[in-house]
Amino acid sequence: MVAQEKAHDEAVGLFRSAAKSVTDPGLKAFVEKTLPTIEEHQKMAKSLRDSTQGR
Repeated sequence: MVAQEKAHDEAVGLFRSAAKSVTDPGLKAFVEKTLPTIEEHQKMAKSLRDSTQGR
């Protein structure tokens, strides 16, 4: 689970950075459309980790 959470943290960071710096309209649209999904997956990974800690 730690690896999944870390991967999502990295992906969110990369997509947030790209959202600010990308100038290509098509790529910017992709980043802006995809970022909320990755952020939701990040929250799910953290929630899963929290729910399984202490078992």
